[in-house]
Amino acid sequence: MRKLRSFIKLTRIEHGLFVGLVPLSTYVLTSSHINILTLLVLYFTALLAEIYLFTLNDLCNIAEDRINRPEAPLVKGEITIFEAKLITFISLIAGLIIIALAYIYNILNTISLIVYIVAIILGTLYNIRLKRVCLIGNILTSLTTSLSFLYGMERLSMIPLLLFATSFIACLGREVIKTIIDIEGDRVAGLSTLPIKYGIDISRKVAIGSEVTASGLLLLLAGYVFSSPLLMNRFFILASCCIVVSILNVISLFKVQDYEKLRRTLLKLMFILILSYLVNALFLYLSGIY
Repeated sequence: MRKLRSFIKLTRIEHGLFVGLVPLSTYVLTSSHINILTLLVLYFTALLAEIYLFTLNDLCNIAEDRINRPEAPLVKGEITIFEAKLITFISLIAGLIIIALAYIYNILNTISLIVYIVAIILGTLYNIRLKRVCLIGNILTSLTTSLSFLYGMERLSMIPLLLFATSFIACLGREVIKTIIDIEGDRVAGLSTLPIKYGIDISRKVAIGSEVTASGLLLLLAGYVFSSPLLMNRFFILASCCIVVSILNVISLFKVQDYEKLRRTLLKLMFILILSYLVNALFLYLSGIY
């Protein structure tokens, strides 16, 4: 049981179980028909990608985690390096095999294939090397995380594209806040993060600017939906939540002073936004509106 808890902590599997629902929502919202096999492939490949990238991240982060996350499973020795490498290998190969077969048998389209491969490549580059490059690492993490909104897209659609852009910019702001929180551990590990290279004040301005921009994009998405009766009929739940989250996002930036608390608050708001996306997709699925 203790080993299982350590595995869950290492892979952040609860994160994957939730975020894996995002491509399912994108598929439902952009498809004219629903294939259950496609839903299963999207969910489990997204989960495998999450397990691979988070485990690889901990393998590559041991030095800084000794300071920033002393409770991490690899730092405490709850899971061995060999076991962690085995998890990354199995999850990577399993995900690639499943998605290749799904593409060959027309279960997934070209968009999903490209998005999955790009996410794996970007996430791997970040973990192995580019996380040490100022701001580039933050950008790669944000891109990789946000690609979940494009995974499963059956046809080009403005809603998931705007959510991808919003998520990318919002994640970038949170990533910069995380580098402010982890500045001591990152400095010891030899990383060149934004606060280490240019100072906390500039980093704070970049983070706030990113989050304000993301809030503006949410309002743009809501305006786009409410400007069309057809779109409003399909995306009323999501658009309404976008307005609420954008307002709370800006309020949090100037009300919460503690960086760790601010980051947790912004994460909760992103969780609410994703939840509204899932609820909207479920509503369309159950009502048969496509």
